[in-house]
Amino acid sequence: MLKIGKVAGFCGVSVKTLRYYDERDLLNSNYIDPCTKYRFYDEEQLKKLVWILDLRDIGFCLV
Repeated sequence: MLKIGKVAGFCGVSVKTLRYYDERDLLNSNYIDPCTKYRFYDEEQLKKLVWILDLRDIGFCLV
């Protein structure tokens, strides 16, 4: 699993964008550490994020 900052860096989006997608139930993190509140994502969420970004890039409204 990857922390939110790593996922943001890999996919070229901001951490703020990932939090927004989580708030809108577009992309929920796989796990949130109860102590640090860090969000973690797995491979399936990365695939879904790439799909969401592709849809956004071709003009689909995400909300």
